[in-house]
Amino acid sequence: MRNGKRHDESPFFRAAGEDADLAGGSAASERLAVSIIEQAGEAIVVCDKRGRIIRASRLAHQLCGNNPLLKSFDAMWPLWMLEAGRLFSVAAPLRGESLESIEVEYRRDGEQAFHLLLNATPLRSSDGAIIGCVVTLADITGRKLAEQEREASLEFLRLVNGSASTRDLIRAAVDFFQRQSGCEAVGIRLREGDDYPYYEVRGFPREFVDADNSLCDRDGDGEIIRDAAGCPVIACMCGNVILGRFNPALPFFTAHGSFWTNSMTELMASTTEAERQTRMRNRCNGDGYESMALIPLLFGDERVGLLQLNDRRPGLFTPDAITLWQKFSGYLTMALAKFKADEALIRAHEELERRVRERTEDLAISLWELELEIAERQRTSEALREKERMLIQQSRLAAMGEMIGNIAHQWRQPLNVLGLTIQQLLLFYDDGQFSREFLAHGVDSSMKLIQHMSRTIDDFRDYFRPDKEKVEFRLGEAVSGALALMEGSLGHHRIATEVFSQCDPAVIGYRNEFAQVILNILSNAVDIFRERGIENPKVTITIGHEGERAVVAIADNAGGIPGEIMEKVFDPYFTTKSSQSGTGLGLFMSKSIIEKNMNGTLTVRNSGDGAEFKIEV
Repeated sequence: MRNGKRHDESPFFRAAGEDADLAGGSAASERLAVSIIEQAGEAIVVCDKRGRIIRASRLAHQLCGNNPLLKSFDAMWPLWMLEAGRLFSVAAPLRGESLESIEVEYRRDGEQAFHLLLNATPLRSSDGAIIGCVVTLADITGRKLAEQEREASLEFLRLVNGSASTRDLIRAAVDFFQRQSGCEAVGIRLREGDDYPYYEVRGFPREFVDADNSLCDRDGDGEIIRDAAGCPVIACMCGNVILGRFNPALPFFTAHGSFWTNSMTELMASTTEAERQTRMRNRCNGDGYESMALIPLLFGDERVGLLQLNDRRPGLFTPDAITLWQKFSGYLTMALAKFKADEALIRAHEELERRVRERTEDLAISLWELELEIAERQRTSEALREKERMLIQQSRLAAMGEMIGNIAHQWRQPLNVLGLTIQQLLLFYDDGQFSREFLAHGVDSSMKLIQHMSRTIDDFRDYFRPDKEKVEFRLGEAVSGALALMEGSLGHHRIATEVFSQCDPAVIGYRNEFAQVILNILSNAVDIFRERGIENPKVTITIGHEGERAVVAIADNAGGIPGEIMEKVFDPYFTTKSSQSGTGLGLFMSKSIIEKNMNGTLTVRNSGDGAEFKIEV
């Protein structure tokens, strides 16, 4: 207790009996320091000259999971410095070294690793002697995971786009899943008649693959055993996952229908055959595999196959990792469907050409038969385009990482102003003009800037949260929101914007998806201005009505779109940028959002000094 109050009720914890040199200061100063520290949004730890923790913010307590006071910092936080390849120690700041913006990895009690940004500074007494140090730790785990997921998504999409056949795609996918998951064994099963044999494997012993290749139960003559309905009996947990036999209430199943465990031995010992809903062959556990994940490859009602991840090490998976593999499996299934449709189209095309040749040679073909064959070919092509459209819809989140640059532009000016405000404090102090009123004004201005920067992050997060249902919104509001998100990027490149509102019509649809279309068009304009070096770049946005339709027209003065590519700009994977800068999906996805999700149209034409994109809903 301190003055009738428990010391751990304070938002900034301090050990009783701490060094006098570190405990000085008035109560008001203490409260101000506590307030500033707790609003900093990062864990802050103060150590004495022996490296013991004598003060720790609430976030520091939460990070370590228990009370760290009066314990060795190095023992409580074993922090691995990623670039240096060694452990951090407070001995460094206690020797007088200052460390800034060091990325470290921290694992608490064997849990998933935290990625932190470390700063460490020595504390000195009035005579310059080192009496301790301050260490701050900012949690950047979410950002790092998001970056890694985005990079993996882009890599997988490039893998899909670069594959020439189903065989190429599956081989590349197995290699990708093995590298990304770190599993020693990865396999993909695909349907072949009534069975689901391995199509491609990595890391499994040959004898394991031979023994477990078929999932169908067979009789003494090797014939497939069938149930009363004539369907083949598919065994083991792989069969459960492929056929959709699962209970999402059980911890080893997901709502998606995937099975996973970090200990097959424990699972087999703690569950019954009824709970597992199948008779387990147990070959995986028999070969020593402990961590195991089975993820279905589903395309609508069609059960295409299975992704299998095995490792002899226990504890390899997390729920987030399984969710990510399910997401990539969805991409893979869409790509498989595309290749299947491509191959069917090629076969149909070859068959059509053969029939045309034969009929031409026999002079027996009629005009209506030719038209029928052409129409059939066009329908097949349209079916393929629809499947491609579904694949692009799955990849929408992968493109959102491009907006990180806009956040940087949005923050640059507030950070400059904040830096000038802080520097003024010292200048006014040296000039003898420092007063409480001036300090209060500087603190107030700084907090407003910080709050503005915080709102910027909230705005970006809200705009990229997927819409669940259609709502009524005004086009002017959606356009203003999109311009606000692009404000930093537009200002950085000195791009003028002008909005003409003949009226502000309300529409029913997906507000965030509509804003994403505006952002895609504006981002393309920024890229074209930068690429072509346009002087006095300008974007003009017009909002109004044309008949019964609400219209948003976005025009630039970047010189327009060359005629030879005008008809290709909305095609999937078409881009004039390098493969590192663009995926060719932005405008294709935008057209799909407007025309499929909002029953509108998205068109482009050259007008005046540049291109004009027109949205009608």
